[in-house]
Amino acid sequence: MNHLAKMLRSYREKNQKRLSDLAVMIGYKNVNKGIRRLSHIEKNPSRYNAEDMKIVHKIMEVFNIPQRVFDVAIDEDARESVVRANNVFTYRGNPYVIIRFAPAFYLQYDIPKDLYSNYILMEEYACRLAKDKHVYICLVLPNKYEIWIDKNGEVYSRSEFNSEDNFKPVIY
Repeated sequence: MNHLAKMLRSYREKNQKRLSDLAVMIGYKNVNKGIRRLSHIEKNPSRYNAEDMKIVHKIMEVFNIPQRVFDVAIDEDARESVVRANNVFTYRGNPYVIIRFAPAFYLQYDIPKDLYSNYILMEEYACRLAKDKHVYICLVLPNKYEIWIDKNGEVYSRSEFNSEDNFKPVIY
């Protein structure tokens, strides 16, 4: 589990606060919206955005969480991320991209084999391909990660999929 999310949840539980209580404490007027956002932060730590980090800092203020505790949690998460990145090729299967030419029209495109050993080069290749062809692309890596790239060649999402099979929409 993500160390930062685990730390935030443990402080909330130690202070015997429900998500709804915490939502009010950090300033949400719409408590349901606050509950959804806080639940996301506790359950989807790998998908934090800038707004989520602002909320994390508000939670730290509310519960007087020392900056040192936050830093340790972030460092542990970073270490685990590096380990995962270094083990990127421990899974079977070759990386590939899925090109979205139009809604519901996809084409699988293989990554050149000389890029297989370098995650960064594969991502750069997929970004160039998306920009050159002006299409949306999903780079599917053998470590069960997907990198979603827009028509401008910019990464807009990174995710990990849970199924045993690689992500494959209907490909024509």
